[in-house]
Amino acid sequence: QNHSTESQTIAESLCAILFLEESTPRQVFTEFLVARKAAIQRLFHTSEQAASIKTQICSIASILISTVVQIDTVFNDPNQSDTKCLLVEVIARNSSEATAPPHFLPSWSASLSNNVLHSSCEEWMSTCLQDVTNGLQILLGYITSVKSLTSIRDAVYALLRSQSVFVSNRSDKLSDWQTACLAVVGRRISIWDEFVRPLVVKRIEKITSERFAVLTEEAKRSTKNALERVVESPIDRDVASFIWSEASDGEASLRCQARGCTPLIREICQDVDSHLDRIGADVGIFLDDPDSPESDGDSTRPAFREEDVPFDCLADGVHLRTLVHTQSCRFINTWTQWIETQIASMHDEVLYYGADHAGLVQGVDAVDRCLFLGRLCHSLPNESANLHRLTSGISQESKGSTSKRSGSL
Repeated sequence: QNHSTESQTIAESLCAILFLEESTPRQVFTEFLVARKAAIQRLFHTSEQAASIKTQICSIASILISTVVQIDTVFNDPNQSDTKCLLVEVIARNSSEATAPPHFLPSWSASLSNNVLHSSCEEWMSTCLQDVTNGLQILLGYITSVKSLTSIRDAVYALLRSQSVFVSNRSDKLSDWQTACLAVVGRRISIWDEFVRPLVVKRIEKITSERFAVLTEEAKRSTKNALERVVESPIDRDVASFIWSEASDGEASLRCQARGCTPLIREICQDVDSHLDRIGADVGIFLDDPDSPESDGDSTRPAFREEDVPFDCLADGVHLRTLVHTQSCRFINTWTQWIETQIASMHDEVLYYGADHAGLVQGVDAVDRCLFLGRLCHSLPNESANLHRLTSGISQESKGSTSKRSGSL
C-alpha cells in the first residue's frame, strides 16, 4: 500500500507472494490494485483526519500517479515484445536461482495481455474516481472560503508540475506520466480535471451562493432596523436640513449631502459594499494564475511557458465570473423586491391613517420611511462601487495586473 516504494522493491515483493502462494502474475496484479485502492480509501478514514485536506488530496494524487507509473514498469510488456516487464524479469531471475516446480514456470513467465491490463486499470480508475468523489465531497464540505480551495488547487498544481506528470501542448514532448497512461489505460489522464476540479468548482458555487444568501438576509435586516430608527433620527428624516448642514468629513461627505445620502443610508450602502468586496476578492483569488509572478509577489521569476503548465488554472474563469455576476444581480433583485413590498405596505398605511386626523403622525412617519427607502435605492449605485462592478458586467482583467493569464474579478 506504500505508493512511495520503488518499482524494483514492489516487483520483488510481488514475486515472493507469487512463489509463496503459487499465484499468477494476473492474481498478484489484482492484489496490487486492491492494495492501492485501500490506500486511497484509508485517506478518508477518521484516523487520517489529522492531516490537512490539502495534504490528503495531494496524497491521493501521488497514489494515482505512482500506481499508474508502477503498473507500466512492473506489469506492462511494451508492445508484447521480447523486452519483458520488471515482474517477469524478477520471476525469471528468481526461478533460475531456486528449485521451482516445472509446471508452474509457464504461468509465472506469462505477461499480462494488453486487454487485461487496460480493462483492469480502467475499472480501477473508475472505482477510485467514485471513492475520491464520495470522500472529497465530505472533506470539501468543511472548507468555507474560496481562498482555501485555491490553496488546494495550487498545491495539486505544484505537485503535478514538480513530478512532470502533465501533458505538454507540444506534440513532440510527452511526459513519462502520460506515456504510462497511454500504455496501461489506453488514454491520457488529467488528475485535476477528472478527480478534483469538478468537486472544487461545485464547492465554490455553493460557498458563493451561501454568502449571497447571507448578504440578502443581512441587507433586509439592516434596512428594517434603519426604518425603525429613521423616525427618531432628525438628520435622516429632515433631508433639507441635512443637505444644508456643514459637511464634517470633507468632499466625500459633501457629495453624500448633495445626493441626500443621509448617515443611515450611507451605513447600509457601505455594509453591502464591504460584503460584496469580500465575496469578489475571495473568488478572485481562484482566478489568479499561480504561474504569474504577480500572484506571489515574485516579479523576478521567469515568465511561464505554455508547454510547462500541468493544467489550465483559469479554465473556470468565465464560469465563475458569470456565477458572481448572476448572484450579484439576483441579490439586488431580491433586495429591491423586498423593498417594494415595504413601500406597498407603507402606501396602505398612509391611506389608512390619512383618512383619520388622529392618525396624522403615523401617516407622516410612513411617508418619511417610504422616502427613506427611495433615497436608499437612489444612493446604492453610487455608494456601493462593488455592486456596480459585479452587476454591470464581467471583468476580464485583474486589477493592477499585467499578466495575460490573470483573470481576477
